[in-house]
Amino acid sequence: MSLNENFRYFDKDSLSLKPVEIENSIRLVPGGSSIRTGSYVAKGVICMPPMYINIGAYVDEGTMIDSHALVGTCAQVGKGVHLSAASQLGGVLEPPGARPVIIEDNVMIGGNCGVYEGVIIRKNAVLGSGVILNSSTKVFDLVNEKLLKSDSGIPLEIPEGAVVIPGSRSVDSEFGKKFGLSISAPMIVKYRDAKTDARTALEQALR
Repeated sequence: MSLNENFRYFDKDSLSLKPVEIENSIRLVPGGSSIRTGSYVAKGVICMPPMYINIGAYVDEGTMIDSHALVGTCAQVGKGVHLSAASQLGGVLEPPGARPVIIEDNVMIGGNCGVYEGVIIRKNAVLGSGVILNSSTKVFDLVNEKLLKSDSGIPLEIPEGAVVIPGSRSVDSEFGKKFGLSISAPMIVKYRDAKTDARTALEQALR
């Protein structure tokens, strides 16, 4: 399918773009964004170019999908979520996975974050820029002194209101010590408070 000779596309005819009308109440800013048919995008969703919502995804009311952000196949996104620039929610098809990524209401996902392989982010959580989470990621809760990980078919869950930032932990082998190596280790440094809410409220005002 193609719009004209200057805008040509070659894709499966059964996977067309979602027809969007003014009645859908979606703010779709010009500039290269696409919403695949078979997805659900609720009223009040803001789509900043270029962004992509893939087939089977569910995006609830008042969520903002920022520039260069991706909502993967069958990813589930709640109300009032901010998916910041260049962040990605993995799908069940690419890469292959048995469970969808689930992002609950009022979650703030910072720029260049990646959430993959069925990870669940509970409501009001905040992911700082650059946090990467998948089914094999271990997350260190510094507040409660706990180790969070997926186990026996149970997905990794980030607790409600958790504020997660990138971190690292040392490699204790002789080779690791010799070269000063470390492994990525996201950390919960606090749980959401009034100060955190004030910072995340700014983006709501800018909409």
